[in-house]
Amino acid sequence: MSQIVSSGPSFSKILLGLDGSDYTQSATQYACQIASKHQAEITGMAIIDIPGIESFGGPAPIGVIHYSKESEKQRIEKAQEKAVKILQGFEETCKLENVNYNIHADTGRPFEEIVDESKYHDFIVVGQQTFFQYNPDGLSLFYMFLVH
Repeated sequence: MSQIVSSGPSFSKILLGLDGSDYTQSATQYACQIASKHQAEITGMAIIDIPGIESFGGPAPIGVIHYSKESEKQRIEKAQEKAVKILQGFEETCKLENVNYNIHADTGRPFEEIVDESKYHDFIVVGQQTFFQYNPDGLSLFYMFLVH
C-alpha cells in the first residue's frame, strides 16, 4: 500500500486585490513569492467603486445637478486612469518576477467584487490596509468576514 505525502498546501490561482498603496506593493511581492513557489497564476484585480463614487456627492439642488453629474463623471474618469496605472504596475512586477498573471478590472463595491471573484481562486492576497478611494472601509468587512 502506497502512502501519499503532502508537502503542504498547493495554490494554482491567486487573487490579488490592488489599490495602488504601499500595502499593495508588499502584497504583490508576497503573491509573487507564493506564485513562484507553487507555479501559480496571479490575477491582479483593480476595482472601481462606482456605487461609492455615485453616492459621494449626495443630494444636490436642482440648479446644481448638471455640475454634480459632471463632477461624478470626472471622478469616474480619474478612478479609471488610476486603475489602468495600478494594473500596469502589477503587470511590470509580474514580468520582472517571471510569474504568470492575469489582469482583471471591475466595477462595483470592492468587498462584493473580491468575494465574487474569489470563487475562482485558491488563495486571496490583499494589503494589510486598503485604500479604495471612495469606500475606504470596504475591505474591513472582508477581514471580519474571514476572521469570523
